[in-house]
Amino acid sequence: MGVNWAAGLMRWQPYVAPSGRAYPLNHLHPFRFTLLLPLSSDLGAIDVELEVGFSMHTFTRGRHAADSLDSIYIDARERRTFDHERHALSYRLPEIIRNLSARKCYLARNQNYLCVEVIRTAESLSDYRVFFVLKRLAKDAVSPRPRVRLIVQSAYETHRSGQGTERPIRFHVLMRRVLGMNPASRKRRPRTNAGPRSPNLLDIPRQVGTPKGG
Repeated sequence: MGVNWAAGLMRWQPYVAPSGRAYPLNHLHPFRFTLLLPLSSDLGAIDVELEVGFSMHTFTRGRHAADSLDSIYIDARERRTFDHERHALSYRLPEIIRNLSARKCYLARNQNYLCVEVIRTAESLSDYRVFFVLKRLAKDAVSPRPRVRLIVQSAYETHRSGQGTERPIRFHVLMRRVLGMNPASRKRRPRTNAGPRSPNLLDIPRQVGTPKGG
């Protein structure tokens, strides 16, 4: 695969607190791996190159009036507040993404998808909601494998919401849809402005490219 496969994906600089302590973000640098889409009743198994990037919403939150200026984390598009809880949980993200094929996923608004990991806090169980988008890329001249880019748009902890009513979708089914490899990929998706059928489970930031609310 070409040397510029990660073009356009962010490599986040550490956040440095007023105390001088640095909070590293190299665990959220882009990475890629080969994913095997398994054999199905009508489709053969296939290897796919999955390229992964992370939004700053995975370790920051929206600004509040009481937030100090020292807490701001800035990229080329927005200014947000570094969130220590989101940062601590973000160490889970690379493993979650590498193991999406074994997880249940759900449709969410704005062409996003969602997976939920149940985590244990000091007081109780809670949900760690991970929102992501998928995009098919052109094949690389070096590799014959199909390429898909996955961007984690936001990830944060919420109260347990139960299973909701939305039907889960296996990740490999989503991948085949993105690649145009099954009949469902040719069906019109529900209107994205209609919102999810299970709002408690499928809450999502408002905007896909640079989400503001998550």
